[in-house]
Amino acid sequence: MTTQVHEVMLQAPTHDLRVMHDAVYRALLRPGQERDFSFAPVAPGLVIARGGTVASTKGTAIRTPATGESVRFMLIAAPRHKQGRLAREAGSSVGALSPNLAPVMPKRRCAFQQGDEGDNLRIEWLKRRASENGFEVMQCLVAADKVEVRGTGSIERCEYHGVLRVIDEAVFSKALLKGIGPARTYGFGVIRLLDPQ
Repeated sequence: MTTQVHEVMLQAPTHDLRVMHDAVYRALLRPGQERDFSFAPVAPGLVIARGGTVASTKGTAIRTPATGESVRFMLIAAPRHKQGRLAREAGSSVGALSPNLAPVMPKRRCAFQQGDEGDNLRIEWLKRRASENGFEVMQCLVAADKVEVRGTGSIERCEYHGVLRVIDEAVFSKALLKGIGPARTYGFGVIRLLDPQ
């Protein structure tokens, strides 16, 4: 069953991710309530929010593309990979397990390297998330930089632009509502549909 997704525009400071997070949570989260919304900055001082009580009652419904339909999209995400996984895939012993030993390198989430190889890995990350979230990536460009989050450190910010095709409308509608990937608490992971193809 397809989840109905509503979106509302909120005014919130977008110059600082921590301040934006606090403002959006104050506007949308009630005491004792679990987070049931996603949000992303769209312009200086403006944030879109999906889900939650406010968006569901005052927001505009978003049309979820049907299975098989292609649309242009934009996504700002914070992709991560488990450290050691790429080394193991390349045949290195770093992070490998032996019968008697623990992993040499602890698994922790880290950003991708810079450059063309890193961009290809970022696109592969998105393709893996896509298959888990009811869509496939048909075309994609990515640009990456780092942003600071006060009190947390830096987060790799990747801006994806491309074309996706919906392969499971019900699963994709949940991805539209909740977002994908890590750092959603700071406004990352919201898939924005630009127009039908």
